[in-house]
Amino acid sequence: MKLLHTFFFSLVFLALMGACKSPDYQPDTYPDSQIIFGSGGGFSGMVSSYILLEDGRLFDKAPTSEAFSRLKKVNRKSARQLFDQLTQMKESGTTLDAPGNLYYFIELKEAQSESYKLTWGDGGSPAPEAVVAFYQTLMDATR
Repeated sequence: MKLLHTFFFSLVFLALMGACKSPDYQPDTYPDSQIIFGSGGGFSGMVSSYILLEDGRLFDKAPTSEAFSRLKKVNRKSARQLFDQLTQMKESGTTLDAPGNLYYFIELKEAQSESYKLTWGDGGSPAPEAVVAFYQTLMDATR
């Protein structure tokens, strides 16, 4: 009888633990904000992109696939700082829409508002240093 009682308790405990786990969203179904960044163009026209979720999960989207590959997790505090920094650029009115043959992009995709996107690469319209530095910080997180 005691063995049956222990088994039942363990079963209930495992069921509750499973119910408490947060959903394992993919970028295409994630309900909160995300930062999408990468580069593209050139002879092949291929685009390499990365997606950072607010919870710190980082994904790669290969140029030849629609599938997402999970890279690693950025610590939550660092992820929050990146989202805050990009939101500040948006709120300060920073705009950049100057793609070239080879181009780079950063996009803030939010559930409740229109996306905010910066695109650059045209040699005649260089990106502000703050944007390039922010992009490099994002790229460093992928390594």
